[in-house]
Amino acid sequence: MTDDDGSSFVLGHAQDVTPLVEAQNELATAKDHLDRVLAAGPVIIYSSEVHPDYATTYISPNVFEQTGYRQAEFERRGFWTDKVHPDDRPGVLDNLEKLREGGDESIDFRFQHANGEYRCMRARHTLVRNDSGDPISIGGQWTDLTESNRVTDEVDRFFRVSLDLLAIRGSDGYFKRINPSFGEVLGYSDEDLLSRPIHDFMHPDDFAATDIALSNLESGSSKIVFEDRWLCSDGTYRTLAWSAIRSEDDDL
Repeated sequence: MTDDDGSSFVLGHAQDVTPLVEAQNELATAKDHLDRVLAAGPVIIYSSEVHPDYATTYISPNVFEQTGYRQAEFERRGFWTDKVHPDDRPGVLDNLEKLREGGDESIDFRFQHANGEYRCMRARHTLVRNDSGDPISIGGQWTDLTESNRVTDEVDRFFRVSLDLLAIRGSDGYFKRINPSFGEVLGYSDEDLLSRPIHDFMHPDDFAATDIALSNLESGSSKIVFEDRWLCSDGTYRTLAWSAIRSEDDDL
């Protein structure tokens, strides 16, 4: 600006923004701390828009370790939905749409890793609303089930091919699962063995001893070994030598 005598000067205005800068620095520090905590966890945390294509607004740093993609890649519209297996994609999108009805949903789906293979993910998400009740975002988590599913498949395969008699007994006195060798040795169908009380197939004189042995599991024993006699479909009895452990499920 120029004064009446022709001299020039600068007119300035200043504000004290120290509190704002300090708040921004504290926020950045808190976000960095949160990112480091989430990066060490096994679960991917995310938030997204509520409108299709459910663009990601935040995803935890550990997403790279589990999917091979950087956080910035998930910020691209349509990126993560395009990586969902084509057969699973309609179900995932329908599941997200259902959030408007119930507010919480979960679904398992296959997600393509950066190396090209598909990983099995379990998503749990919830709809976030403002004070007026309007949807403003979706928040949730992804858990990689690939390794646990692989272990489960191996256990299932062992259960099917083992020549030993394998069974899961419920606390209600019924079998919950048996392997094929059970029917082959005793001569019953799986339906018979699973639908009738276990005592129907045991020698009556062995009821008490077997029940006492099983009660030792309930009282804290980690493993028990015992023998009892089982009725075959042809009317004969076979003696089975059992080794049993208690499940963490109270019903088994």
